[in-house]
Amino acid sequence: MKLKELIILLLLTIAFPVADSYAATESVPRFSHAYWVSNISMNDGLSHNFVDDIYRDSKGFVWIATSGSLSRYDGYEFVNFNPNSPAHYIKSNFVRKVAEDRHRRMWVASDGGVDVIDLRDLHPMEPDDATGMYSEISTVPSGYVCADNEGNVWIRNEKDVLRIEFDASGAISGVAKIPHDTESVVTTFALKPVGKGMMLTSIGGKVCNLSYANGKIFASSLAPELEFEKDIFVSDYVEREGEIWVSTEVGLFRHNPATKETTIYHGEPGVPGMLSNDFATTLAVTEKGVLIVGSLNGIYEYVPASDEFITIEASDINPMVQGLNNSFINCLLVEDSNLWVGTEGCGVNLFSPRNLFADMMRHDPHNPGSLSCNPVNAIFEDGDGTLWIGTVEGGLNRATGGDMRRFDHYTKESGVLSHNSVSAITADHEGHLWVGTWGGGVNVLDRSMPQRPGRVLNATDDGLHRVEYIGTLVYDPFNNMIWIGANSGLYVYDLKRDELKLAFPEAMKVKGSAGAVVSPNGRLWICCLEGLFIVDLKGSHGSGEFSYSHHPNKLDAPNVNVREKLTCVAIAHDGTVWVGSNGNGVYRREVKDGKEAYVNYNTSDGLPNDNIHGIAEDPQGNIWIATYHGLSCLKTDGRFVNFGCNDGLDTEQFYWNATQRLANGHILFGSVDGLVDVKGLAPEKKSERGVVFTSFAVGGDKSYGNLEKSSLSESEKSFEVGFSALDYAGASNGRYFYRMNGFDNEWKELPAGRHSVNYTNLSNGNYTLQVKYVSPGQSVASAPVSEFNIEVVPVFYKRKWFIILVVLMVLAAVWSIYRWRVGDLTKQRNQLKAAVDEGVKEINEQKSRIEDHALELQRQNEELKLRNEQISEQKMQLSQMAHKVQKMTVDRISFFTNITHEFRTPITLIIGPIERALKLSTNPKVIEQLNFVERNSKYLLSLVNQLMDFRKLESGKMDIVTNSGNFRKFIDELIPPFKAYAEERGIEIKTVYHLTAPVFKYDEDAIRKVLINLLGNAIKFTPDNGCITLYIALFKSGRCAGGRTLYISVSDTGSGIPEEDIDKVFNRFYQGKSQIKYPLIGSSDSGIGLYLCRKIVEVYGGSISVCNNRRAGCTFRAVVPVPDDGIGEDLTLVEGGSGILESQASDVSVSQGSRLTILVVEDNADMRAIMRSILSDYYNLLEAENGEEALKLLSTSQVDFIISDLMMPVMDGLTLSRRVKENFTISHIPFLMLTAKTAGEARLEGYRSGVDDYILKPFDEEMLLARIRNILENKRRYQRQFVSDMEVDRLNIGEESRDKKFVDKVMEVVRQNYRNSYFEVGDFAEALGVSRSLLNKKLQSLVGQSASQLMRSYRMKLSRELIIRNRDTKSMNISEIAFEVGFNDSKYFTRCFTKHFGVSPSAMLKNAPVPPAGEEVEE
Repeated sequence: MKLKELIILLLLTIAFPVADSYAATESVPRFSHAYWVSNISMNDGLSHNFVDDIYRDSKGFVWIATSGSLSRYDGYEFVNFNPNSPAHYIKSNFVRKVAEDRHRRMWVASDGGVDVIDLRDLHPMEPDDATGMYSEISTVPSGYVCADNEGNVWIRNEKDVLRIEFDASGAISGVAKIPHDTESVVTTFALKPVGKGMMLTSIGGKVCNLSYANGKIFASSLAPELEFEKDIFVSDYVEREGEIWVSTEVGLFRHNPATKETTIYHGEPGVPGMLSNDFATTLAVTEKGVLIVGSLNGIYEYVPASDEFITIEASDINPMVQGLNNSFINCLLVEDSNLWVGTEGCGVNLFSPRNLFADMMRHDPHNPGSLSCNPVNAIFEDGDGTLWIGTVEGGLNRATGGDMRRFDHYTKESGVLSHNSVSAITADHEGHLWVGTWGGGVNVLDRSMPQRPGRVLNATDDGLHRVEYIGTLVYDPFNNMIWIGANSGLYVYDLKRDELKLAFPEAMKVKGSAGAVVSPNGRLWICCLEGLFIVDLKGSHGSGEFSYSHHPNKLDAPNVNVREKLTCVAIAHDGTVWVGSNGNGVYRREVKDGKEAYVNYNTSDGLPNDNIHGIAEDPQGNIWIATYHGLSCLKTDGRFVNFGCNDGLDTEQFYWNATQRLANGHILFGSVDGLVDVKGLAPEKKSERGVVFTSFAVGGDKSYGNLEKSSLSESEKSFEVGFSALDYAGASNGRYFYRMNGFDNEWKELPAGRHSVNYTNLSNGNYTLQVKYVSPGQSVASAPVSEFNIEVVPVFYKRKWFIILVVLMVLAAVWSIYRWRVGDLTKQRNQLKAAVDEGVKEINEQKSRIEDHALELQRQNEELKLRNEQISEQKMQLSQMAHKVQKMTVDRISFFTNITHEFRTPITLIIGPIERALKLSTNPKVIEQLNFVERNSKYLLSLVNQLMDFRKLESGKMDIVTNSGNFRKFIDELIPPFKAYAEERGIEIKTVYHLTAPVFKYDEDAIRKVLINLLGNAIKFTPDNGCITLYIALFKSGRCAGGRTLYISVSDTGSGIPEEDIDKVFNRFYQGKSQIKYPLIGSSDSGIGLYLCRKIVEVYGGSISVCNNRRAGCTFRAVVPVPDDGIGEDLTLVEGGSGILESQASDVSVSQGSRLTILVVEDNADMRAIMRSILSDYYNLLEAENGEEALKLLSTSQVDFIISDLMMPVMDGLTLSRRVKENFTISHIPFLMLTAKTAGEARLEGYRSGVDDYILKPFDEEMLLARIRNILENKRRYQRQFVSDMEVDRLNIGEESRDKKFVDKVMEVVRQNYRNSYFEVGDFAEALGVSRSLLNKKLQSLVGQSASQLMRSYRMKLSRELIIRNRDTKSMNISEIAFEVGFNDSKYFTRCFTKHFGVSPSAMLKNAPVPPAGEEVEE
């Protein structure tokens, strides 16, 4: 080149910068623009990411040679070959190249040598070798292998280039070799067939064409420019349009064999259109003739028109362009329309033709004319073809002239918009652009001068509604209005009247509008959070009032109460309405016979996602649907074709209702990543190749290979067949159909992602599995069918030979049996004849003997019958005797019980007078004698009690009957008598409690007997000045079914128990001989006390034990269960029954005029006399000898209290109590029962019959008075509580008793008539059906008030509540309150109220302290 030309070129370069060359390059169709790239790596199952070679075999499988192993890929899974896999063994992990020969064998060149794989089953093999050279060849490290057009295999190892020839059977018939004379350590010098019959490789640094003749290989240099030094690496060769391209480490060479010209391309970093470096690693020519060059800096596309190279950039270099994931390229493979790129460290990049023609406009911070912000929320094309784009926080963008490479920006900062988030755009017929924003209302701009600020509408003209968050804008040409769908409702702007108002009265229901469109027939379709609204635009007739219909429920099921949230709507060219939803897919409206219906399409029909963001129709009538996860095209034939990032899209997340079809037919979609320009679908290719069967698995065994048939035994229950269409680019959108001829004849479609089928329990026979692969755009009928033959071999016992053999064996066995049977029958017939003759003779003899036996048996039968009658008579006599014994036993027990009761009565008559005499006497000698009598009387009572208990235990009649009570109070009442005895001898009795809840259920009688015996025993064996400790605890324990345990311990400081006697102390009648005893007055020494303790505790379900203390004395420990439901809080009890409220008789101060009358029912005259002497000072007395006499007195006399003995002639105490409670006129009288029976059953029966309390004989004076006083005081306390709140439950009357029902009826009458001021006692008695006297008598006894007092108390209670409530409400005055509660005179009401509460009603109304409701306050 001359100096002048160089200067001119330099000047041109200065005048026209490099950017122009970029623009020129951009004008050339880019390879990367027509392809999308996917990556296959170790994450997908590839054995290693360092890829040396990619090869496609004759069946379409792709083989990938890596530095980790050799992998066969079928589009879904890999079969890996390595030294550690016995079934798929090769010598080395470092595989360099592979090639297939004509005999379906894959030759593998690796650092370990050469391996051969049989492609029919993928197992390693050694070919038959007539030369004997294969064993040597296979062990030499090899770097390249290929096959020529004649079926020969060429290998380049570290020493030689070899040519292997085969015979027709595939055996090696000849081997020729030539040294390559290369000193480089690199073994992968290229060895490839090129063009017509050429085999190129580097020999001694020269690129040579190898030829074969007469058993030898000859090498001829290709061109002088292709002769290099010996160690220069020559990596690849390829032929394109008659020219040979050679890649080396010193540059790229293009050689024309016809002209002998060679062009050299060296790397020029930074120069557009040139290679970036000299090292070219691999070459390939696509099916369209495009040359692709791989290098250590990416791949290049050769442009013949300009003789330049276009860089296919790596994605890490320029994220805006989809490209390679690694720039170090090792190999290329052209497979149909796909380009496979093997990299050094990142696996394989697969370039596949795009299924969709689409561009992406994004924000580029280096380009001020790019989109202002990526999230696109609104798109509008006006009548002039100007494109308006609304973005989120990026304002408004304008593109003119159809050029979307440069945008003008209008934002809030420039003063044009009220908010930068543009959510809706439309235009009217007056040249205005309406821009809705999310937070700033509607901006009205001049389309010709959008840079000038316009009006802002953010509220209705009446100021009642804010219109700030806009979801949709649509122009109404029928009424010249702008419909505004806001987040708060639907509004309309009348252009003629210049008025913004609510669209119609119910338009506030249209919440969250997202999409709207006006149909040609004058209807406005609006999608919102409340479903679909359809407004009739032609029905207003200029009045401004519109009719509409609302579809709130799911469109295809309007009768089901499932709310629908709709997002977008579009109208097709044929008038079909398409509606998108948020979660239910898309709907198509259809009208048949005048009836409207909606057809739903969702993911089950082929949609990629059910959240629809936009809908548009292209010029071909296809419906395009933007979803939350990809783009879908519903073609006119009803098929869905889905597109994602692998199909030509750069994004899969589209924005709400940002959709616009342009005048040129393109469809624009807004997304979170920019503006998507969809230009159309790529031509659909149909699969011409059938499915290849890749694997067959039975049980745990899986075989691979190019399978066509297989077999399995019928006993093998299931199998799986894997297959692949080997469509490496379109498999995600393709569909598989299958059927098993001989089993099912209908074609079935496999779910997406599946490429295998399973069958189970096929019966024996021959089957044919048919599979077809339907690529996108291909009909099911036109897809080729592939077949896989399966033979299910029957188990051996179902095969023909076995069945025939079995039949023959059966026939032979039958014949043998028949012959044997005939002979045997003949023999048996002869034997039978002889036997019959002999038998007839014997029968005759036996007949005579039997007749004799019959006579004997008849005689014996007569004797047995006589004996049986005798036994029956004796049995009856025994039964009668047993009945008499049982009756005597019952009579003895009854006598024993009654005589015990009779013992107690005279003892009571002895002890009672003695105690009174001791109180009255002052003579010391008399007192001494009386004390002696008293002690012996109590001793006699103790003997009677123990004898009775002993009898109960022996007869098994003692039962445990638990009642709830305060255990601590029970102990505190039990201890004092023992303390009195102990104090006389200086013995201290300590009581220690550990009771978490002192109130629980226990059998008081049983515990008392145990403690009396244990404490009495402790006092007897404790010396003077000793100490006795009673420890009581209640704790949780898993040993007891109830969950709680009562622990009782009695410890003394006596002499203890001899070790040999410890096991005997609880025996019946045991008495210690060697122990020192101290007398205890009133206690027995019979030897049954501790025996009774043990038996009682055992009946209780517990245990008792004894042990000697370390220092002195011994300790008795008893453990009994306590049920959880019996444990309560520590309540304050007013004891009746078992508890005793000790009060001094002097506390009873009842005047003679108001004394109560007590009826004493006792058959023993002395007992009546004792009770008369005790009670006459405090009460009026009536006496009766039995229950019948008592009933007569009750019918004629006023009685306030009944005391009755339990056992009496004529009518006992239980019958009397039952008769009293059944008589309405006297059922209210309290009933106290005297008894000598200590059994809990007797008490329980008495309580059930209406007895209020029991007192046990013998008793003392103060106990009797205390019991009577407790019963009466409890009754008065219940009555006071009742008067306080008028609740019947406060009276503590039995639920099923007649008194409870009577009081309930009384209160019902009170509640019905308290407002009636004329309601008197006579009316009261008439309402209840009783006399006035009986009414007052019952009420005084049950509630403590007369009928008039009860009515007045109820009125006072209500008036107090009304006054307290009226403090806040101020709704009633005192007179109104008085009238409300039944007073005609407010002054009289005031006097009554003041007397009852001690404060006037007016004072209480003025927030005076409120006294508690209760009894009257005395003036």
